[in-house]
Amino acid sequence: MARGLFAALGRWAIVLTPIVSAASGALANSGSVANGLFMASQVSLATEAGLNAALVMALQHMAALSLQMVSPVRMSIVCSLAGTPGREREAYKAMLPFVVAIVAVLLISSFLIAIRVL
Repeated sequence: MARGLFAALGRWAIVLTPIVSAASGALANSGSVANGLFMASQVSLATEAGLNAALVMALQHMAALSLQMVSPVRMSIVCSLAGTPGREREAYKAMLPFVVAIVAVLLISSFLIAIRVL
């Protein structure tokens, strides 16, 4: 996957991969899955693109963990504990600004890494 993205986008592939990791973290309710699947390819991508591998690994880890808070499992648990089972849609609506902020931080961070500011 990393090779294909690198072949198609060059160092700009680093901008897309954190979003894939964040989505995986949200769906799996764990950063371990995304880190296990993508960390090696992220390091390979960073090395091939001449980017700071430590920053890319940190971004990967942050991305994988960042959207866990809105995983379907967690939202169901939160609504159940709050005494509002079945109102997950409302909880997602309340969390949307936080999700947008997280995605923005991930995109900005990855862009700064790609242009070698960080």
